[in-house]
Amino acid sequence: MAVALGATMGAHASLPTDVNVIVNPGFETGVGFPWEPQGAVSVAVSTNAQNGAQSAEVTFPAADNVGIKQVFPMDAGDRLQTYTMTASVNHDGQTELVGYRVALWEFGPGGTTFNNSNWVWVQPGTTGWQELSLTIELSRTDAESFWAVVYCAPQGSPKPSGVFLVDDVSLIKHSESTSLPVGVNVFENPGIEDATISPWTPQGGGASIAITNAPQNGLQSAKV
Repeated sequence: MAVALGATMGAHASLPTDVNVIVNPGFETGVGFPWEPQGAVSVAVSTNAQNGAQSAEVTFPAADNVGIKQVFPMDAGDRLQTYTMTASVNHDGQTELVGYRVALWEFGPGGTTFNNSNWVWVQPGTTGWQELSLTIELSRTDAESFWAVVYCAPQGSPKPSGVFLVDDVSLIKHSESTSLPVGVNVFENPGIEDATISPWTPQGGGASIAITNAPQNGLQSAKV
């Protein structure tokens, strides 16, 4: 179960593997503990949901790196493991460019390590839910707790305040990690020769990908 950073962390079981460990991931029981504000935001419930009946409505100030989080204790079984965090965000009606990302902070006696996904920049007027994702192998051998955070970063001069929605947050500790092979190209479909673009996916709120017959090598390339 998530606990507040700084709370007494006695003996606890390691997080289970291959299941979502986020508590109340779809905000179906409200937005209280263990969800916490990150920065000077206020959080309420919205009935505009990607799935289920509710999502979290985050009202943010004119500041970067604010959002919503859960905090987890860590033991030896949780350190140095591979985690995937995902979330869906929606900023319908936002009139300025806003970036969104997910992040995992590791905290130990020796310091802090910040692991973050790339920003997904969502243009004003964009509608619908945007997907965020981060897969990372944690690195702190002394980690005692970590944060799982959904961030926003409004752009513009001056920066705007605003509102965004969060739904379907997931954090999964993988049961095993397989090292990438050495000395070979690990990209799948590197020449875009397959019938589909997969597993290539767009990066950014307005990007789209198609196949074109204007390659450097082979028969096809990707048109972004």
